[in-house]
Amino acid sequence: MKLDLDAQGYVRGYTDSGEATGVDYDGVVPDDFAETCRDYRYQDGALLLDAERAAQRAASKAEFAEWEALLFWFRWYDNQCMQYQRAQRQQTPFDRDIAALDEQAAVSQARIRALEQKYGGRMQDGEEAN
Repeated sequence: MKLDLDAQGYVRGYTDSGEATGVDYDGVVPDDFAETCRDYRYQDGALLLDAERAAQRAASKAEFAEWEALLFWFRWYDNQCMQYQRAQRQQTPFDRDIAALDEQAAVSQARIRALEQKYGGRMQDGEEAN
């Protein structure tokens, strides 16, 4: 296997077939290496898991999923706002508490902004934070 390493020795990528540049590695490959290779550092001929880096990556993936869920909720919320406006125009009852939805929207928007600020706009570009 060939390992592509960054300047700190962390794995950026790997290949086990074809011609490639990088460090030759023929040791034991961890079971989860395909999914978590970027959490490993190559040192003294061995692959070492950086548990802190893995935890940070897992946390950022969870925050990306939260960000996506918030955006999905806003699509639903926008639909509810349109239905509320229609109900107002038609003078018909609306079956939701629009004030509570508006409060939740303010909280959710603040969280979206915090996540986007934390990850420097990468989320806005659809890039998973990892």
